[in-house]
Amino acid sequence: MTMHKTVAPHFRSRSLALLVTGVFGGGVLVGCAGSGGSRPSPKAVAAARTSVSATRPGGPTGHLSTGKSVAALNFSVGAAQNVAPDSVSPSTPASLPLAAESTPAAAVKALIGAALEGDSDTAWSQVSTADRDRIGVKQRIIEQVNAGGWTGFTIGATLSDKVTIEVVQTPRISDIDGVIASSSTVQIPTIKEGSGYKVVWSRRITEQHYPDVSAAQDAAVMASVKAWALSRQACDPAPTNEYTSGLIGVVGLGAALCHTTAAPIVASVGDLETLDEPQPVLEGFGGSALLWARVAKISGPVAMNVVVAPKGTDWIVVAIARPSISDS
Repeated sequence: MTMHKTVAPHFRSRSLALLVTGVFGGGVLVGCAGSGGSRPSPKAVAAARTSVSATRPGGPTGHLSTGKSVAALNFSVGAAQNVAPDSVSPSTPASLPLAAESTPAAAVKALIGAALEGDSDTAWSQVSTADRDRIGVKQRIIEQVNAGGWTGFTIGATLSDKVTIEVVQTPRISDIDGVIASSSTVQIPTIKEGSGYKVVWSRRITEQHYPDVSAAQDAAVMASVKAWALSRQACDPAPTNEYTSGLIGVVGLGAALCHTTAAPIVASVGDLETLDEPQPVLEGFGGSALLWARVAKISGPVAMNVVVAPKGTDWIVVAIARPSISDS
């Protein structure tokens, strides 16, 4: 290994000395003294320069040896940058097909089909440029489809670039997403963009298919509420037909049924407006409760109003309210 070391000059008694040492373990001294110092002969200086040149080929730029492996330098470019060499950013055009579909229906079909398969890149590629700014991130489309419980769909009519689809859903009750019916009708607008059409996903309108108000549904509500009341009388820790995430409202009235013996009497069924205070239900499940909620009046053995929500073909107790003042 070649070492080259320069020692800083020292001023001592107006004498200046320059020391250059360390060539393959040897040293060469070239001094320049002031008055009174001894000066080397030109022949000696030339000999010294010849010696340095012989031991350091190519000058002071150093010596390059080839054919030898240095362990510390054995790494790949990808490893040094902590990036897989073959990886492609999800936002790059190579992984994000942007071709527009030729019809509004084809654009909607491509988006929803990809969303149901969890393919956020393809779904995002079908969204209009302006709508991407409103949505924010591509994963939100998948999240919204999952939150809606979508499992299948069929394309319906197209009117003024707005596509109607019929959606099959997994019914459920959620204090975050509200009540999801077994099916819904969704209208999704599209816009001409470039040579084809893109979807304006954030402007879609969803109509849940809640059960109709009918004598048959009222009978089903009364049967479900009576089964719930009997389960409460038996002090069942997991009452029949009760919302598992917890009731809202005056829940103590339900607990009061425990150990009562008189047969529960479900007197009538009405809408949410029949409650004196429907606000807790609206706050707990959103304004759509005005569309799906049914209220069963229990006149004994403990008087109360029971609010139920549809879950598929079943009716589930989600809230309890005090009897109406008009019933006093």
